[in-house]
Amino acid sequence: MPHIQFLPPEPVVLVSRVADDPDPAGPGLHVAKVAVGDCTIVDARTPCAPLQGRFAVWTVALQLHSPDTPRSLTLRKRYSDFVRFRERLLLCLPPPLRRAVPPLPPPVPWYDAWRYSDVNLDRAWLAARRAGLERFLQQVLLNRALVAAAPVVVRGFLEPPAAHRWVPVRA
Repeated sequence: MPHIQFLPPEPVVLVSRVADDPDPAGPGLHVAKVAVGDCTIVDARTPCAPLQGRFAVWTVALQLHSPDTPRSLTLRKRYSDFVRFRERLLLCLPPPLRRAVPPLPPPVPWYDAWRYSDVNLDRAWLAARRAGLERFLQQVLLNRALVAAAPVVVRGFLEPPAAHRWVPVRA
């Protein structure tokens, strides 16, 4: 009969990251770099909704600090997503931090609303809007105090819309 050797169990080591990461936003929300790239023009006109029109969807590239490895994240956002993000951010931030939230680039002026698609899809207009959106995101997402004060709002902006989330089907 073979000889059985007794191996004592190895001790379990518990690691707490609380002392290492006192930031309430958590380690996943430390943005190292953010850039707004080119936009994609989406044609939303359908036979059922011929007046919908076209709009721009912006590509946002983020480099996140992570305790283990750096992660990158690519998002697709409309201008209205940025507007909602800014509004929610201002609602949940304390007054002193609200001043750190920059304005967004302006929407199409009211006097150009009758030719909205032409103005909103003009190359110069889109270039100025891209620069303004990038400046906005850099000043918000690279500011750890803002991110720590509104982690739920920031995470909500960084997550894909509910319509794009995968939901498992129960059998």
